[in-house]
Amino acid sequence: MSVSLGWYRAFQKNRTFGVGFNFRPNITSMSNAPIVGDLSEGGRNIRGLPVFPGLNVTSTQTSETDGYEAEMTANLTRNWRLILNAGMNAPTQKDVMPDMPVWFKAKDPILRQILGDAGITIDANNQAFINPALNDPTKINVLRVQEAANAWNDYQGVTIPSILGLAATASRETGGPELTSNIATDYRFTQGRLKGLRAGIAINYRGKQILGGRAADTIVDPANPARAIAGPNSKSTNYLWVGGYAKAMANFSYTVRLKEGGRQYAPKTIQFDLAINNLFGSDKPVLENSTTGNSTANALVQAPMNNDISQPAIVSIPGSYNFQPPRSYTLTAKLNF
Repeated sequence: MSVSLGWYRAFQKNRTFGVGFNFRPNITSMSNAPIVGDLSEGGRNIRGLPVFPGLNVTSTQTSETDGYEAEMTANLTRNWRLILNAGMNAPTQKDVMPDMPVWFKAKDPILRQILGDAGITIDANNQAFINPALNDPTKINVLRVQEAANAWNDYQGVTIPSILGLAATASRETGGPELTSNIATDYRFTQGRLKGLRAGIAINYRGKQILGGRAADTIVDPANPARAIAGPNSKSTNYLWVGGYAKAMANFSYTVRLKEGGRQYAPKTIQFDLAINNLFGSDKPVLENSTTGNSTANALVQAPMNNDISQPAIVSIPGSYNFQPPRSYTLTAKLNF
């Protein structure tokens, strides 16, 4: 029997981190707010606040990971072999977006000026709306000014609280399963009718994993049903866990010994191998972490609460899934000369 145990730790400072929570779209909408009297399609703010270039805004974070691994290989008998292994890891992130709190504070005055220039009023509850005296398509570009007001409300109600909460808290990172384990065993028959047959089975287990925190989740504002605000469970440490599945495989091998022939290159044995993948025929969707350039395929996305698009609250749901290949059989034969 052979046993090995391992422990590892990884640390990375200033790792890139994408700023989400509608930060870039909201700032873009407010930056593109035209002043009162500017009805052109290309009008925008006169305070010199540019839009962010590219498609993403990136900050930094510090990542730490502690992991444990164990493996055992044992010959239980002369013909029976057993292999076990498992690994656990708990990646965390801290110092997330350290520049964002400073940015919020520095840009607050100019954003308020931009909205004021566009004919938007911000009330005592920090809610923005178009000044009724200016809500006229002959005075302002109503559509774009309304977009700017909506962006401010989402910026104050969701973007800032979510980012500040994530920046101030050490939290678990998304990634692969927290626990991974495998078990495999095979037995070779040396007598009886099954003499010469080797049969084995292996099971791969992939544990649950974190798709992300629920910091972007919102609830309907009790004081304004048309507005969404961060809820009591909208925290970066309130995780969306998914997954946990197993896949089994079986294999059989049998060698036929041929009679010795007079030819030098005549085959001496034929080895037949049968492999069965997805032995138990699992057909359930597998939810796991997956991020691509297509936002609809990201691991975690936001959807209307209770699938009700008439209300503004959103919740985090899994954004991607796949299926295990259906049960399959592969039979091969190998000639040994």
